[in-house]
Amino acid sequence: MTVAVAYFDSKKFRVVLLDSPGHKDFVPNMISGATQADAAILVVDASIGSFEAVFDGRELGILQVLVMPPGELATVRSIERDSINCNLARAGDHVAVTLQGIESGHVMPGGVLCHPDYAVPVATYLELRILVLDIATPILTGSQVEFHIHHAKEAGRVVKMVALLDQKTGKVSKPTPRILKAKQSAIVEVELNGAVCVEEFSKCRALGRVFLRSSGTTIAVGIVTRVLVHE
Repeated sequence: MTVAVAYFDSKKFRVVLLDSPGHKDFVPNMISGATQADAAILVVDASIGSFEAVFDGRELGILQVLVMPPGELATVRSIERDSINCNLARAGDHVAVTLQGIESGHVMPGGVLCHPDYAVPVATYLELRILVLDIATPILTGSQVEFHIHHAKEAGRVVKMVALLDQKTGKVSKPTPRILKAKQSAIVEVELNGAVCVEEFSKCRALGRVFLRSSGTTIAVGIVTRVLVHE
């Protein structure tokens, strides 16, 4: 089940609607749709007790292109928007792009097209600010996770617990905690098995939102605070 796309025009804007699946079996597809959005409309069951259980969103926040992470140079052969050929794509457009001069195996979920002179950062070691969800097993240093960022998915592990944060102020309440439990906010460092295209959330929101999953369950959500160099 994929993300459905629709469009409409207002007096000032062209709006792209992304309908992401809500069933637990399709959470990775939901993540790929949600990370593209500038705003969200959450449709929930209105029966008593259901709405109250919903996660509170206030807890969060040229012709040639470079295909990353492989770093392969390709040529844009055509661009389609709403199944209509066009000459350019602007920020916020949802388009289909045909590339020439690159093997199909070098184009993968989570890949990013960028100007050859301004390559997007690619990294395996990141600092995150996360909110732990309703989990039964605490998160520890060394915990294995499934890391989701935009359309990319990589296996990884938590390598360092930097600090526990006060949920009201966002300030450090405890340095180097031993474990992270449900509903706690923290700064952690993760190491991924493979490189992903990533930016600090403060620089690019679309490339800075992350989800951590384990055993088919989302255990934490958060943002990238720093792209680190592994020593």
